[in-house]
Amino acid sequence: MIETYDIARLTVNADVGYYSWKCPSPLKNRDFVTMRSWLPLGNDYMIINYSVKHPQHPPKKDYVRAVSLLTG
Repeated sequence: MIETYDIARLTVNADVGYYSWKCPSPLKNRDFVTMRSWLPLGNDYMIINYSVKHPQHPPKKDYVRAVSLLTG
């Protein structure tokens, strides 16, 4: 992990975040902007996220913008 931070809190159970990863050579490093939501289920959580576009966080020159279609 290179960098991670919250961009916006949407609800008590949803946010938008930025994540970047260092990849092994010859791959370029990757970054993501995702919307994540979660649901508490007793002692567990159900968490789902997927990529979104955010006007204040466009793709960066030194990264490949990765896409998460659906992660849970």
